[in-house]
Amino acid sequence: MTIRVTPKAGTGLTGEFTTKVTMVKRTGQTKKAEEFLTAGLNESFPYEYTGNDIAIPTDKITVKENGYANATIPQDAIISATSDEKGKKVTVVLDPEKVTNFDISNGNTLIIDTEAKDYAGPYVNVTKRDLSNIDIHLGYKDENGVIRPLDFVPTGVSARYVYKYLVLSDKSGEVLSLVNDTDYTVTVKRNGEELAANATLNTQGSYSVTINAKTGGMCVNSIDFSFDVGSAVSYAESKSLEGQKYYYTGAEIKPGKDVIGNVTIYGKVSGTDEITAVDTVDQNAYEIVGYKENINATDSPSVTIKVTKGDYADRNFDVPFDILPLEISNDTVTVPETISYDKSFTTAGEYKVPIIVTADSPDKTIVKGLSEDDFTVEYKFVDGKDREGNTIAKNEIH
Repeated sequence: MTIRVTPKAGTGLTGEFTTKVTMVKRTGQTKKAEEFLTAGLNESFPYEYTGNDIAIPTDKITVKENGYANATIPQDAIISATSDEKGKKVTVVLDPEKVTNFDISNGNTLIIDTEAKDYAGPYVNVTKRDLSNIDIHLGYKDENGVIRPLDFVPTGVSARYVYKYLVLSDKSGEVLSLVNDTDYTVTVKRNGEELAANATLNTQGSYSVTINAKTGGMCVNSIDFSFDVGSAVSYAESKSLEGQKYYYTGAEIKPGKDVIGNVTIYGKVSGTDEITAVDTVDQNAYEIVGYKENINATDSPSVTIKVTKGDYADRNFDVPFDILPLEISNDTVTVPETISYDKSFTTAGEYKVPIIVTADSPDKTIVKGLSEDDFTVEYKFVDGKDREGNTIAKNEIH
């Protein structure tokens, strides 16, 4: 900031004084955001309970300077806003570099406490989850917290623990973190007869479970779900297939038995906490029945096999593999050195420069010519004088 001192007219004084003063951030006592700033919600909005923290769009948050009602920080200084699962407290995270007037290096978060005595709104209005409108499938959370799908509830599980094998999600696919015996209860039936909580599911076959909202919890209504009890399997893998490097070609990639080799089946055994290998199927005990998403590198390709012998005969498994992308580089793009000037063109894009683009694998064993559907081109005029090593001014298109 520049400060200039000059005498007022008619004072008989002359001369002036000019100096520059550097503006620095206010540090305060703590260097924490809460000392200088206050966050608030711009409006109330409804949110159906999921049991998970709630990501709040940052455009629903305003951060103001304390004591100055109209002084707000830039919206892009708000990194994120997250509420607890019941909408009681919202944590707002700020970018210290974009909070230009205050030093918040010791604390860049603000809390909106909607339960504070002096808080008058707006609110995150969390409504109870309607269990009649959820999806359910079988699955089990492994030691890394990853939910692995299951086709059966394993034999030997107690009725009270069936909930551990149920994955509850909303209609968009988001997994719900509802708590058994807090948000809901489960009742297991076999042939329409309710089983005691400590009953063991030793008989293989079909069962049903009713998930009921628990009084005082965050759910309403109920839902029924049918499932089978048996030898529970989750997924299959081939170590040999995992080691193969397939690159995108634009055509289907179809690994054969000679590449797949033996297939390991993973499943859940009752009484264990982890999904483990439960069987190995050699290549004489399965047949390939199809392929899925086996063209593009961005998909999740797999080989579908059907087991023909052993404990898992007649079951199908999707064995995953990878398709790696080809790479575009300066060496794989060909552009003409010169093109004819057209005074009727006002933008660089009107020239439609003929470009030949290929992509290749790192080892150059696969080279694929690309069409205009595979890439985008941006044009702009650049003065050639500014290019390093070029002393002659040219009109260039980049």
